[in-house]
Amino acid sequence: MGRSGGPNHEDVFIAPLIKIVSRTVTIAPMTTGSHPAPYRIPVRFRGRDGLILLDRLRILDKQRLTRRLGVITIFTLRHTLAVLHEMFEE
Repeated sequence: MGRSGGPNHEDVFIAPLIKIVSRTVTIAPMTTGSHPAPYRIPVRFRGRDGLILLDRLRILDKQRLTRRLGVITIFTLRHTLAVLHEMFEE
C-alpha cells in the first residue's frame, strides 16, 4: 500500500490469463539393482525392495507414459521431495 492507503505500483499484480500445459514430465527411475546413496530413496514397490534414483532424473514426453504401474507411499513421496529440495537448493 502507498502512504495514503491506496495501492502503489509495487502492489499491483497481474494474474496470467493463459494456462501453460506442459507436454513433458520429470521422472526418477526406480531400480532393484543399485547401491544406496543419500540421493537414492529406498522404496518397496510391487513386493520388491528397490531405490528411486534421484541422480538419474529424466524428462519425458507424456505420450511415452502408457499406463500407471502403481503409487508410492506418502512417506516415500515426502522423503523424495525433501531430498530433491536439498539437492537443488543454493
